[in-house]
Amino acid sequence: MANYLELIRALDDRDMQTFTSIKPTALGAAYDPKRCSDKISEITNQGWGKGIAVEIDMEARKYLDLTMGVVKEMGSVNRGSISVAVQAYLCRTPKDIRDLTLGGGGIRLVKGTYSGDIGDPGDAQGAMLENVNPLHSLGRPFSVGIHDPVIIGKMTKERSMKGLGDRNAQWTRR
Repeated sequence: MANYLELIRALDDRDMQTFTSIKPTALGAAYDPKRCSDKISEITNQGWGKGIAVEIDMEARKYLDLTMGVVKEMGSVNRGSISVAVQAYLCRTPKDIRDLTLGGGGIRLVKGTYSGDIGDPGDAQGAMLENVNPLHSLGRPFSVGIHDPVIIGKMTKERSMKGLGDRNAQWTRR
């Protein structure tokens, strides 16, 4: 936790417009979920106090409920920007997207690398693409973290065919 707080101080000292990304497992999600949640809240509040946005990384399936709970809780406080990386290859992702939207949390859609509901890479690509349009239709900013050239090509082509502008999406490669 000290490293996250040090990072927030360093970003504030340099007056940079940025965000920090938190990994729940780095804060003890595996052995003390409550304490992990408290640490995430503290780091998030410190970041918000310095005008720094926070993103929670979505990790393995067994940490999803903890991650979603913290993001919803912090989103309801609404003192700053909080978002979460949502993994497209999970069957629960459309519901998580709706819940996050209602709770005020931001979304970065990623294909995912942990064991999920979809085993075939082609199906994972389809799930990624299927989750982009509902995100865009919400009319709220979101981002996409992807390095798959097939998905990037399809998203770019579809975006230009539908006349989708950059106003609602940040198309980023990670």
